[in-house]
Amino acid sequence: MVSYQDVRLDNGLRVVTAHLPFWRSLSLGVFAGAGSRHDPASRQGLAHFAEHMLFKGTRRRSAKRIVTQAESVGGSLNAYTSEEHTCYHLRSPASQLATMVPLLADMYVDSTFPQEEIERERQVIEDEILMYRDEPSSHIDDLLSAVTWPNHSLGRPILGTLRSLTKIARDDFFAHRRRSYGARNSVVALAGPQSHSEMVDRVAQAFSSMARGRRRITSPFRHSLDGPGDQFILEERPTEQLHLRLAFLTEGRRHPQVHASRLLSVLLGETMSSRLAQELREKRGYCYSVGSSRDVFQDTGLFTIYASFEPRFLRQLLKQIYRQLSLLKDRAPSKRELKAAYQYVAGNHEIGLEETSTQMFWLGDGAVHHDDSLDPNHYLDALSKVTPNEIQKTARAIFTPKNLRVALLGPKLEERRSEILALHERL
Repeated sequence: MVSYQDVRLDNGLRVVTAHLPFWRSLSLGVFAGAGSRHDPASRQGLAHFAEHMLFKGTRRRSAKRIVTQAESVGGSLNAYTSEEHTCYHLRSPASQLATMVPLLADMYVDSTFPQEEIERERQVIEDEILMYRDEPSSHIDDLLSAVTWPNHSLGRPILGTLRSLTKIARDDFFAHRRRSYGARNSVVALAGPQSHSEMVDRVAQAFSSMARGRRRITSPFRHSLDGPGDQFILEERPTEQLHLRLAFLTEGRRHPQVHASRLLSVLLGETMSSRLAQELREKRGYCYSVGSSRDVFQDTGLFTIYASFEPRFLRQLLKQIYRQLSLLKDRAPSKRELKAAYQYVAGNHEIGLEETSTQMFWLGDGAVHHDDSLDPNHYLDALSKVTPNEIQKTARAIFTPKNLRVALLGPKLEERRSEILALHERL
């Protein structure tokens, strides 16, 4: 039977485990409670740059040995940086627990940040920035962040900029590790067939030299807009399609509306049977790509509607999106529609938990953000209690003119600015 355990070691390191009897793989992740929103303004992109550098060698292992040790047994090693945390993770055969935990601990605690590797990786990240900038569907997300959280670290690109990368020096990596990678600001999550005690013992031994450190403080987002024009950002490019991000500020991850907003996103645009997909794609043929998503942070969040379409459909598409939002505010969904949305989330959730990696990410993400309950069954219980009236109440709270942010990328947008602003009044 699957079971979960949450312990804190003497040095302050939190360890969360999923005991998965009869599974044949192991997933392990180390989460630092620091992401791009914790970067100093003058060192934008530091958290992401540091993530790359932890693969470049320790006193015990070269860069090649790090990846070879994981891959030589069929394992995979990777990492990512988000706005609020950084994660280093691997998956391997379950029999490799005694080898993989020390490997990840060595990277996390004892990376040496060689100067020659810093210069090489700086070039790699510059290329990564240019790659995403060349992709309209990726670059528009950075535009949306900039207009949503202006003059705040959440509004800056996770990767940083070409200019900010040049300012990051070797000493910055050591300082970042001291501030962000201490035991009190870190979580180790494991999912595999070993007992809880065996997994915890391995972590305690491998991370014994880890400094205690402190929890990072997150600067809250507070901003008031001067006028409606501040809610829109347009970037002209000679693309064949217009790329749209229409988003609404929401509350953070601990607000009571968080579960209702999750189901609201499913109802509106996360499936092929959702309202947006049926109305805009299936019924009217305005676009191939359309949908919705929801992101939550500690103190704020964003409910996003996205679409890519031919420029001639801009007016009709925006009118239909606003119409769907008004319908959700005016009338609660039926119990049947809400049940279908819940079953979609629950089914995907349960299917995903068959993977040790999903179990590990679930535990690590919740623990690093200090969620009250890490048991995935508790999450489904909370979702199942959402009522149609709560969906309507949440739609009314979120879909308001003051919460709206719009990013558009495509051809000849400036000449249509007044038209876009006028459509905003329909909300």
